[in-house]
Amino acid sequence: MMMILKGALFFIPIIFLVFFGRAEATLAPGAAAAGALLVWWLDTEEPPRITAYAVTLLGAVVAFTKEAPLWWLATIIAFGCLYAVDTIARRQRRDDPSGGTVLAAAVAAALLTLGCQYAGARATPIGVGTPQRIVVIGDSLTSGFPGDGVSVRWAQILARDLNASLVDLSFPGDTLQSSRQRWDNRIGPRRWNPEEPAWQPDLVIVLLGGNNILRREGRGSVDAGLRQWAEDLKQANANVLLIGVPGAPFRDPYAGAWERAAQEAGFAYMNEDALRRVFLSSSMTLPGRIHLNAAGHEYFALQVKRRIEGI
Repeated sequence: MMMILKGALFFIPIIFLVFFGRAEATLAPGAAAAGALLVWWLDTEEPPRITAYAVTLLGAVVAFTKEAPLWWLATIIAFGCLYAVDTIARRQRRDDPSGGTVLAAAVAAALLTLGCQYAGARATPIGVGTPQRIVVIGDSLTSGFPGDGVSVRWAQILARDLNASLVDLSFPGDTLQSSRQRWDNRIGPRRWNPEEPAWQPDLVIVLLGGNNILRREGRGSVDAGLRQWAEDLKQANANVLLIGVPGAPFRDPYAGAWERAAQEAGFAYMNEDALRRVFLSSSMTLPGRIHLNAAGHEYFALQVKRRIEGI
Protein backbone atom coordinates (compact mmCIF):
# COMPACT_ATOMS: atom_id res chain seq x y z
CA MET A 1 0.00 0.00 0.00
CA MET A 2 2.78 2.42 0.88
CA MET A 3 4.47 1.74 -2.45
CA ILE A 4 1.28 2.64 -4.27
CA LEU A 5 0.92 5.85 -2.26
CA LYS A 6 4.55 6.78 -2.90
CA GLY A 7 4.10 6.25 -6.60
CA ALA A 8 0.90 8.27 -6.61
CA LEU A 9 2.78 11.25 -5.16
CA PHE A 10 4.54 11.78 -8.49
CA PHE A 11 1.19 12.51 -10.11
CA ILE A 12 0.90 15.72 -8.04
CA PRO A 13 3.53 17.75 -9.95
CA ILE A 14 2.45 16.11 -13.24
CA ILE A 15 -1.09 17.39 -12.66
CA PHE A 16 0.27 20.91 -12.13
CA LEU A 17 2.36 20.58 -15.26
CA VAL A 18 -0.50 19.51 -17.52
CA PHE A 19 -3.65 21.08 -16.12
CA PHE A 20 -2.66 24.27 -14.31
CA GLY A 21 -1.44 27.64 -15.49
CA ARG A 22 1.57 29.70 -14.56
CA ALA A 23 0.11 31.33 -11.45
CA GLU A 24 -1.17 28.08 -9.93
CA ALA A 25 2.15 26.33 -10.63
CA THR A 26 3.57 28.21 -7.62
CA LEU A 27 1.69 25.64 -5.54
CA ALA A 28 3.42 22.63 -7.10
CA PRO A 29 6.37 22.29 -4.65
CA GLY A 30 4.18 22.82 -1.58
CA ALA A 31 1.49 20.44 -2.80
CA ALA A 32 4.12 17.78 -3.48
CA ALA A 33 5.71 18.22 -0.05
CA ALA A 34 2.33 18.28 1.69
CA GLY A 35 1.30 15.08 -0.09
CA ALA A 36 4.52 13.32 0.93
CA LEU A 37 4.10 14.44 4.52
CA LEU A 38 0.52 13.18 4.59
CA VAL A 39 1.77 9.77 3.42
CA TRP A 40 4.34 9.89 6.23
CA TRP A 41 1.57 10.79 8.67
CA LEU A 42 -0.49 7.79 7.52
CA ASP A 43 2.34 5.33 8.10
CA THR A 44 5.28 6.54 10.14
CA GLU A 45 6.88 3.10 10.13
CA GLU A 46 7.93 3.55 6.50
CA PRO A 47 8.66 7.28 6.01
CA PRO A 48 8.93 8.27 2.33
CA ARG A 49 12.08 10.34 2.81
CA ILE A 50 13.70 9.86 -0.59
CA THR A 51 10.35 9.96 -2.38
CA ALA A 52 9.37 13.13 -0.51
CA TYR A 53 12.48 15.01 -1.58
CA ALA A 54 12.27 13.65 -5.12
CA VAL A 55 8.63 14.54 -5.68
CA THR A 56 9.13 17.99 -4.14
CA LEU A 57 12.09 18.57 -6.44
CA LEU A 58 9.89 17.58 -9.37
CA GLY A 59 7.30 20.08 -8.17
CA ALA A 60 9.98 22.78 -8.06
CA VAL A 61 11.01 21.91 -11.62
CA VAL A 62 7.39 22.26 -12.74
CA ALA A 63 7.09 25.67 -11.06
CA PHE A 64 10.36 26.80 -12.65
CA THR A 65 9.33 25.44 -16.07
CA LYS A 66 6.04 27.30 -15.91
CA GLU A 67 7.88 30.45 -14.76
CA ALA A 68 5.50 30.61 -11.81
CA PRO A 69 5.62 33.74 -9.66
CA LEU A 70 7.69 33.31 -6.47
CA TRP A 71 8.48 29.72 -7.43
CA TRP A 72 11.82 29.95 -5.63
CA LEU A 73 10.20 31.00 -2.33
CA ALA A 74 7.59 28.26 -2.63
CA THR A 75 10.41 25.76 -3.20
CA ILE A 76 12.34 26.94 -0.14
CA ILE A 77 9.21 26.65 2.01
CA ALA A 78 8.41 23.15 0.74
CA PHE A 79 11.91 21.80 1.32
CA GLY A 80 12.08 23.61 4.65
CA CYS A 81 8.98 21.80 5.91
CA LEU A 82 10.40 18.45 4.81
CA TYR A 83 13.76 19.17 6.39
CA ALA A 84 12.16 20.25 9.67
CA VAL A 85 10.25 16.97 10.03
CA ASP A 86 13.28 14.95 8.94
CA THR A 87 15.50 16.71 11.48
CA ILE A 88 13.04 16.14 14.30
CA ALA A 89 12.87 12.46 13.42
CA ARG A 90 16.64 12.03 13.31
CA ARG A 91 17.19 13.92 16.55
CA GLN A 92 14.76 11.56 18.21
CA ARG A 93 16.80 8.71 16.69
CA ARG A 94 13.73 7.19 15.21
CA ASP A 95 11.68 7.53 12.05
CA ASP A 96 8.38 8.40 13.61
CA PRO A 97 8.07 11.96 14.89
CA SER A 98 4.65 12.61 16.35
CA GLY A 99 1.78 12.53 13.93
CA GLY A 100 0.89 16.05 14.98
CA THR A 101 4.32 17.31 13.92
CA VAL A 102 4.06 15.71 10.50
CA LEU A 103 0.49 16.91 9.96
CA ALA A 104 1.39 20.45 11.05
CA ALA A 105 4.27 20.50 8.57
CA ALA A 106 1.98 19.30 5.76
CA VAL A 107 -0.54 22.04 6.53
CA ALA A 108 2.24 24.63 6.76
CA ALA A 109 3.69 23.59 3.40
CA ALA A 110 0.28 23.88 1.76
CA LEU A 111 -0.74 27.16 3.38
CA LEU A 112 2.59 28.95 3.00
CA THR A 113 2.91 28.09 -0.67
CA LEU A 114 -0.72 29.12 -1.13
CA GLY A 115 0.32 32.47 0.35
CA CYS A 116 3.14 32.66 -2.23
CA GLN A 117 0.70 31.93 -5.02
CA TYR A 118 -1.71 34.57 -3.77
CA ALA A 119 1.02 37.19 -3.39
CA GLY A 120 2.56 36.47 -6.77
CA ALA A 121 -0.65 36.28 -8.78
CA ARG A 122 -2.84 38.90 -7.11
CA ALA A 123 -3.96 41.48 -9.62
CA THR A 124 -4.37 45.16 -8.89
CA PRO A 125 -7.14 47.35 -10.33
CA ILE A 126 -6.17 48.92 -13.64
CA GLY A 127 -6.73 52.44 -12.34
CA VAL A 128 -9.71 53.58 -14.42
CA GLY A 129 -12.56 52.53 -12.15
CA THR A 130 -15.39 50.95 -14.12
CA PRO A 131 -14.75 51.85 -17.77
CA GLN A 132 -17.73 53.21 -19.69
CA ARG A 133 -16.10 53.30 -23.15
CA ILE A 134 -14.01 50.31 -24.25
CA VAL A 135 -11.97 49.59 -27.36
CA VAL A 136 -10.92 46.00 -28.07
CA ILE A 137 -8.12 45.22 -30.53
CA GLY A 138 -7.62 41.56 -31.38
CA ASP A 139 -7.88 38.65 -33.78
CA SER A 140 -10.36 35.77 -34.10
CA LEU A 141 -10.05 35.00 -30.39
CA THR A 142 -12.10 38.18 -30.02
CA SER A 143 -13.93 38.60 -33.32
CA GLY A 144 -14.66 34.93 -33.92
CA PHE A 145 -15.02 33.88 -37.55
CA PRO A 146 -17.93 33.41 -39.97
CA GLY A 147 -19.86 30.24 -39.29
CA ASP A 148 -18.43 29.59 -35.82
CA GLY A 149 -21.93 29.46 -34.36
CA VAL A 150 -21.21 32.05 -31.65
CA SER A 151 -23.66 34.95 -31.57
CA VAL A 152 -22.24 36.97 -28.67
CA ARG A 153 -18.51 37.11 -28.01
CA TRP A 154 -16.47 38.00 -24.95
CA ALA A 155 -16.00 41.68 -25.78
CA GLN A 156 -19.75 42.19 -26.19
CA ILE A 157 -20.43 40.23 -23.00
CA LEU A 158 -17.88 42.33 -21.11
CA ALA A 159 -19.37 45.59 -22.36
CA ARG A 160 -22.85 44.39 -21.44
CA ASP A 161 -21.80 43.37 -17.93
CA LEU A 162 -19.99 46.68 -17.36
CA ASN A 163 -22.80 48.67 -18.98
CA ALA A 164 -20.18 50.20 -21.29
CA SER A 165 -20.13 51.19 -24.96
CA LEU A 166 -17.79 49.18 -27.15
CA VAL A 167 -15.72 49.70 -30.29
CA ASP A 168 -14.48 46.32 -31.50
CA LEU A 169 -11.47 46.57 -33.83
CA SER A 170 -10.69 42.86 -33.84
CA PHE A 171 -10.33 41.03 -37.15
CA PRO A 172 -9.84 37.31 -37.93
CA GLY A 173 -6.29 36.36 -38.84
CA ASP A 174 -4.67 39.55 -37.59
CA THR A 175 -1.11 39.36 -36.33
CA LEU A 176 0.68 41.96 -34.26
CA GLN A 177 1.97 43.47 -37.49
CA SER A 178 -1.14 43.36 -39.71
CA SER A 179 -3.32 44.74 -36.93
CA ARG A 180 -1.05 47.79 -36.75
CA GLN A 181 -1.50 48.34 -40.47
CA ARG A 182 -5.25 48.17 -39.99
CA TRP A 183 -4.91 50.62 -37.10
CA ASP A 184 -2.89 53.04 -39.22
CA ASN A 185 -5.26 52.81 -42.18
CA ARG A 186 -8.61 52.94 -40.39
CA ILE A 187 -8.42 54.40 -36.94
CA GLY A 188 -5.08 55.37 -35.46
CA PRO A 189 -5.07 57.97 -32.69
CA ARG A 190 -7.24 60.33 -34.76
CA ARG A 191 -10.69 58.80 -34.44
CA TRP A 192 -11.77 55.82 -32.31
CA ASN A 193 -15.43 55.69 -33.26
CA PRO A 194 -16.30 56.82 -36.80
CA GLU A 195 -19.90 57.38 -35.75
CA GLU A 196 -18.91 59.71 -32.88
CA PRO A 197 -15.73 61.68 -33.67
CA ALA A 198 -15.46 62.99 -30.10
CA TRP A 199 -15.70 59.51 -28.58
CA GLN A 200 -12.65 58.62 -26.45
CA PRO A 201 -12.10 55.29 -24.65
CA ASP A 202 -11.60 54.83 -20.93
CA LEU A 203 -9.82 51.55 -21.65
CA VAL A 204 -8.20 49.83 -24.62
CA ILE A 205 -7.92 46.03 -24.35
CA VAL A 206 -5.35 44.37 -26.61
CA LEU A 207 -5.42 40.61 -27.21
CA LEU A 208 -3.01 39.87 -30.04
CA GLY A 209 -0.20 37.50 -30.87
CA GLY A 210 -1.98 34.18 -31.23
CA ASN A 211 -1.53 34.12 -35.00
CA ASN A 212 2.15 35.01 -34.61
CA ILE A 213 2.49 31.93 -32.40
CA LEU A 214 0.55 29.73 -34.85
CA ARG A 215 2.93 30.87 -37.60
CA ARG A 216 5.84 29.87 -35.37
CA GLU A 217 7.39 33.31 -35.46
CA GLY A 218 10.36 33.78 -33.18
CA ARG A 219 10.30 35.44 -29.79
CA GLY A 220 12.11 38.44 -31.27
CA SER A 221 9.33 39.03 -33.81
CA VAL A 222 6.68 38.89 -31.08
CA ASP A 223 8.67 41.24 -28.85
CA ALA A 224 9.09 43.72 -31.71
CA GLY A 225 5.38 43.61 -32.57
CA LEU A 226 4.40 44.24 -28.96
CA ARG A 227 6.83 47.16 -28.67
CA GLN A 228 5.44 48.76 -31.83
CA TRP A 229 1.89 48.44 -30.52
CA ALA A 230 2.97 49.90 -27.21
CA GLU A 231 4.41 52.96 -28.94
CA ASP A 232 1.20 53.53 -30.93
CA LEU A 233 -0.98 53.23 -27.85
CA LYS A 234 1.22 55.49 -25.76
CA GLN A 235 0.95 58.17 -28.43
CA ALA A 236 -2.83 57.78 -28.27
CA ASN A 237 -2.76 58.54 -24.50
CA ALA A 238 -4.92 55.51 -23.79
CA ASN A 239 -5.31 53.39 -20.68
CA VAL A 240 -4.37 49.92 -21.86
CA LEU A 241 -4.92 46.37 -20.64
CA LEU A 242 -2.58 43.98 -22.45
CA ILE A 243 -3.61 40.32 -22.31
CA GLY A 244 -0.99 37.58 -22.63
CA VAL A 245 -1.38 34.67 -25.04
CA PRO A 246 -0.13 31.17 -24.16
CA GLY A 247 2.25 29.35 -26.47
CA ALA A 248 3.47 25.86 -25.63
CA PRO A 249 1.75 24.17 -22.67
CA PHE A 250 5.00 23.41 -20.83
CA ARG A 251 8.19 25.41 -21.45
CA ASP A 252 6.54 28.30 -23.29
CA PRO A 253 9.09 30.13 -25.47
CA TYR A 254 6.84 33.20 -25.52
CA ALA A 255 6.24 33.35 -21.77
CA GLY A 256 6.82 36.78 -20.28
CA ALA A 257 6.76 38.70 -23.58
CA TRP A 258 3.40 40.38 -22.94
CA GLU A 259 4.15 41.04 -19.29
CA ARG A 260 7.48 42.64 -20.10
CA ALA A 261 5.92 44.79 -22.83
CA ALA A 262 3.20 45.94 -20.43
CA GLN A 263 5.73 46.82 -17.71
CA GLU A 264 7.97 48.74 -20.10
CA ALA A 265 5.04 50.73 -21.48
CA GLY A 266 3.30 51.26 -18.14
CA PHE A 267 0.21 49.30 -19.20
CA ALA A 268 -1.96 47.05 -17.09
CA TYR A 269 -1.45 43.34 -17.75
CA MET A 270 -3.50 40.15 -17.57
CA ASN A 271 -1.55 36.90 -17.70
CA GLU A 272 -2.26 34.07 -20.11
CA ASP A 273 -3.68 31.61 -17.57
CA ALA A 274 -7.34 32.33 -18.36
CA LEU A 275 -6.81 31.61 -22.05
CA ARG A 276 -4.74 28.55 -21.22
CA ARG A 277 -7.63 27.14 -19.20
CA VAL A 278 -9.97 27.73 -22.13
CA PHE A 279 -7.64 25.96 -24.56
CA LEU A 280 -7.29 22.99 -22.22
CA SER A 281 -11.07 22.54 -22.01
CA SER A 282 -12.99 20.89 -24.84
CA SER A 283 -16.17 22.31 -23.31
CA MET A 284 -15.02 25.89 -23.94
CA THR A 285 -13.46 25.54 -27.39
CA LEU A 286 -14.53 24.73 -30.91
CA PRO A 287 -13.07 21.70 -32.71
CA GLY A 288 -9.39 22.34 -33.20
CA ARG A 289 -9.06 23.84 -29.70
CA ILE A 290 -7.82 27.27 -30.86
CA HIS A 291 -11.11 29.22 -30.89
CA LEU A 292 -13.64 29.91 -28.17
CA ASN A 293 -17.18 28.58 -28.25
CA ALA A 294 -20.08 30.33 -26.52
CA ALA A 295 -19.11 28.93 -23.10
CA GLY A 296 -15.49 29.96 -23.66
CA HIS A 297 -16.51 33.53 -24.50
CA GLU A 298 -18.68 33.70 -21.37
CA TYR A 299 -15.85 32.39 -19.19
CA PHE A 300 -13.21 34.66 -20.70
CA ALA A 301 -15.42 37.75 -20.42
CA LEU A 302 -15.81 37.03 -16.71
CA GLN A 303 -12.04 36.68 -16.25
CA VAL A 304 -11.37 39.99 -18.02
CA LYS A 305 -14.04 41.69 -15.91
CA ARG A 306 -12.43 40.31 -12.75
CA ARG A 307 -9.04 41.58 -13.89
CA ILE A 308 -10.47 45.05 -14.51
CA GLU A 309 -11.94 45.01 -11.01
CA GLY A 310 -8.65 43.82 -9.50
CA ILE A 311 -10.03 40.52 -8.25
